[in-house]
Order: sequence, then C-alpha cells, then structure tokens
Amino acid sequence: MVLHGKKQRTPFDVYIVTLFGSNILYTAINHPLEILTAQYGFSWAGEAVCTLSLYNTYVISAVTVHMHLLISVSRGWALFWPVTYKQRHTFTVATLLGSGTIIYLHTVLLPGIIVDAALYRMPVNHGCRINMEAQHGWYMFITVVLYSVPKLLIPACYPVLLWKTIRRTNNLTRRIGWRSATGTSENSTDKASGSKGQSRPFILLTLMTLCVTICWIPSMVYYIMIGYISPIKLDTFHRIATTLFGLRVLLDPVFFCLSFRSLSAPFAVLWKKRAVRPRINIEQPVY
Repeated sequence: MVLHGKKQRTPFDVYIVTLFGSNILYTAINHPLEILTAQYGFSWAGEAVCTLSLYNTYVISAVTVHMHLLISVSRGWALFWPVTYKQRHTFTVATLLGSGTIIYLHTVLLPGIIVDAALYRMPVNHGCRINMEAQHGWYMFITVVLYSVPKLLIPACYPVLLWKTIRRTNNLTRRIGWRSATGTSENSTDKASGSKGQSRPFILLTLMTLCVTICWIPSMVYYIMIGYISPIKLDTFHRIATTLFGLRVLLDPVFFCLSFRSLSAPFAVLWKKRAVRPRINIEQPVY
C-alpha cells in the first residue's frame, strides 16, 4: 500500500521507512537470540553469534535513534525555513541524509566491535557484551555522542517545534480570517488540506518524541551509570529500563501506520463508525 501510493509519498517518508526497517531488523535478530540464550546461554552459539548480537545492539539501535533525530531535524527545517525545505528537501536529499547517517554510524561503531572480537572478547559463557574496561574511551564516546546526545536532543527540541507550530497555525488562522473579511478567502478544500498537511507530521513527531522519552532515556541513564559508576547494582532499574526499551518495537510500527494515509485510513474509518451513534427518533404521542 505504501509503495503504490506515489502521490502521497514525501521525502519525509524516507526517514519513517528507514526507522521501521531498522526496528524490523532489530526484532528479527534480537528476539530469537533472547529466547535461545535464556534457555541455553551464549555457550551454544559461540563468538560469531555474540558479534552479531553486539552489532544489532549497538549499530542497529543507533540507526533507530538517529532516524528519530532526523525526523525532528526535518520538522524543524520545515517549520523555520519552509521555502528552502520545499525546494531542497527532495527524495534524493532525504536518501543521502539517511544513507550518510547509516555509513557514519558504521564507521564509528564497527571498529570497536571488530577490535573487541579480535582482542578483548570475554568468554561467552558469562554473557555477551562489549569489554568496556578494555575500550573505555571508545565506549564512553559512543555512549555520549551516538546515544545520549541524540536522545536528549529529541525531547529538548520538541518545545521549540511546538512553539513554532502554534505560532505558524495562529498566523495562518489570522491570514484566512483577513482574506475572508476582504472577500478573497481561499477554497475550503485547500484550507482543510493545508491544515491536515501541517498537523499530521507534527502529531507523528509528538508520538515519536514520547516514544523516545519513555522507552529510550531510562536505558540511556542506566548505561551511563554503569559506565561511570562501577561496580553498581541496579537490577530493578535495569529490568524497568529493559521493559520500556522493548516497548519501542511495538510503538514505532503503530506510528509508522499512522504516518501513511493509506495505512491509517481503515483505522480512522473504524474509529468514526464507533464514535457515531445512531439517533433514535422518539415521536411525541398525539392526544
């Protein structure tokens, strides 16, 4: 449905599709490994599977975080510089931004994972994780620069984008009112399509910002604490952070469906049918 809706596709959808694809890939690798390792541990799989698990945990997760950040950046670009956004933010530019981000993340993260597998890999019998002590500088760099900063920037930018959206909506309302008063009002269909075109991406941004704040930030705080304060026991907090982190795999696909009209239309129709109640006409008795 998404591929055939060419008239409804925009460059903004490139980030949504990449985000959805990274979630699918993460789930396809992570969940089977979690089930198997919960039963048998990593000793059955060896270092190759451990390396695959680390690649999924660090690289694929980083792609997901940065796609969320690109969504926020593109919304800011559209709100503050709408003319250049419409002129320059083409499918080619969006594809280059997404591809460049993925290449950048691989360039920074893969060397550390490869060096860990070649030189510092701990026995997989005790679990599969990066040897933070052996590469402490690299580990703290990626934790802060690639994970913590983007996760904090996304909710930090939201109030600014909210302010700009409200201001732009108010200006549009005043402009429409002025044109109506002077007899040069716009077509009602154009008004409706314009308001929907502005509100839909912002609603999606709001939902995804909540997803990042609730699902990602607790795990970020946990890994920063174990990186800076060691040893430390945070078993309860770790379970809570892990549970919230797992929810994002369920929430992002829902937001993906809501971002495309062809996918969200059936849900909207169903909601309207449930909301509309049949009117019962009670005739007054005639005496």
